[in-house]
Amino acid sequence: MKTFLRSALLALAALGICVAVAAAAIPKFGGIYVGSSGSHKRIKIVVSKDGKTGELSYCGYKVRIHIVRDHFGVHKTIADGQVSVFRIHGSWKTPQLVSGKVDLDFGCDGRPGNWSATLS
Repeated sequence: MKTFLRSALLALAALGICVAVAAAAIPKFGGIYVGSSGSHKRIKIVVSKDGKTGELSYCGYKVRIHIVRDHFGVHKTIADGQVSVFRIHGSWKTPQLVSGKVDLDFGCDGRPGNWSATLS
């Protein structure tokens, strides 16, 4: 009985830690995040008041993003989807920090790389 009680308490503690970590990684609803890519191009993310959507600004383009739990991805195209401009994905590490990777960049300087932004 003592072993069962100890195991149950440890399981509850582990579950509490998992919930706390998961809750810490969501964006701040209505928050504005500003940062730059590895090639020093400005990135700005404005999160909606409900935290489900937002707007990403990069290299003179503004695109809507859909936020799923703590991450998003966007692929910007022009010319009826025939020409790729950039592809960016990211995730919130904490409510104050979001980071990710520019996989494809034909809209700015052609250099993919990492990026990060902080809550301003």
